[in-house]
Amino acid sequence: MSTSEEFDSIDLYKIIVVGSFATGKTSLIRRYCSGSFTPNYRITIGVDFSNKQIEKDNYKAEFRIFDIAGHERFSNLTRTFYKGASAGIVVCDYARPATLQEAAKWKNDIDNKVFLPNKKPIPVLLAINKCDLEESTTISDEVAKEFVQKNGFFDYKLTSAKENIGIDKVFYSLLDKLIEIRENVKDMRKISKGAFKLSGDESDELEKEKPSKKKNNQGGGCC
Repeated sequence: MSTSEEFDSIDLYKIIVVGSFATGKTSLIRRYCSGSFTPNYRITIGVDFSNKQIEKDNYKAEFRIFDIAGHERFSNLTRTFYKGASAGIVVCDYARPATLQEAAKWKNDIDNKVFLPNKKPIPVLLAINKCDLEESTTISDEVAKEFVQKNGFFDYKLTSAKENIGIDKVFYSLLDKLIEIRENVKDMRKISKGAFKLSGDESDELEKEKPSKKKNNQGGGCC
């Protein structure tokens, strides 16, 4: 197969990244897509997205990663932002166990709003971010495993955008899961509409979903 043919056959997956405010969603995405980390940044207003190609075992895909604001005032817009999602990441803060409980609400929100073409929930991974922080209150592996099983996440990873820990593992785990679904769900690749595989027209629609970005001067380091 030629290079151009391989490029044309790349599957596009929309990945939504959600979680409570200041858990480091933007930093995690920035670290993965550009390999950089900025201690201070302006908070996400509404939604932003980045693209990155990923490859494993000669299978190439492109992730369009949507960074969805964690502020309560944007909650009524999530259905629009979730549209066409293939998989999700819920981010919580390793040093703030309360954000783990809030992650259950985000997972439930995704489960109720977006589905694969076979009507099953999209796969969702839990990213426990800022694992480099040495705090007295942290999320133990035992607690994390129990939480993931109870709430239907297919996997979880400890991550740190600041120290570049576990970031690639998150997205390769997502890719493995999407490949599994792609290979085991009958006629999944033939479906051009819905959550799993996007046609060219639908890709253009994703551009339209992105509102004009306005940033304020509030911000802080979210690693």
